[in-house]
Amino acid sequence: DPDWASAHPADPAQRFTLGLVGVLPERKGLDRALDVLALLRAEDRRFRLRIRGHRPEEVAWVRSRPAAQAYFAAQRRRLTEDPMLAGAVAWDPHGPDMSAWYASVGTVLSTSAFESFHFTLPDGAVHGCLPRSLAWAGADLLYPPDWLAASTDELARGLHDEVADLARWTRLTAEAAAYVAERFAERRVVPALADAVLGLR
Repeated sequence: DPDWASAHPADPAQRFTLGLVGVLPERKGLDRALDVLALLRAEDRRFRLRIRGHRPEEVAWVRSRPAAQAYFAAQRRRLTEDPMLAGAVAWDPHGPDMSAWYASVGTVLSTSAFESFHFTLPDGAVHGCLPRSLAWAGADLLYPPDWLAASTDELARGLHDEVADLARWTRLTAEAAAYVAERFAERRVVPALADAVLGLR
């Protein structure tokens, strides 16, 4: 249903705010998201990042794993020591109000090493955000090529060009919302799932 798609942010400058949903465990790629942000801010200081979800220090299993602790401690140091990142990252607590949160960002990122689907990409798209991802294995079977990048450098270069041009960003977000509304529509997904599970055809 195309009505899923929310209006774009009231402030056009909000398109420079990247959104990352969840950073646990390490394979979610917080380090890669920070790499992308640093590359973008080297060209344009309007870029910022909002992270939605639990902080690592709030989660018991992170505190019990030395490797995880060391990884996230290194990312925290980057946030204070790297001039391209300092003051440019906000952490929003875990919660159910995702529609309101998507309204605060203009681009949603997936920087995971691998995923099965990564709901953030289509969910962000139908909420009026630009979805962009590293090309984890299988992403090309789900999402259009222009949503995907082979490296953080490529992801940052593409985002810089797409976000800097308001007309282009507006067109691309509309195309992404339309893609999700069509590709994952109930009228398509439910019969296909039934066929796969029940072998009706």
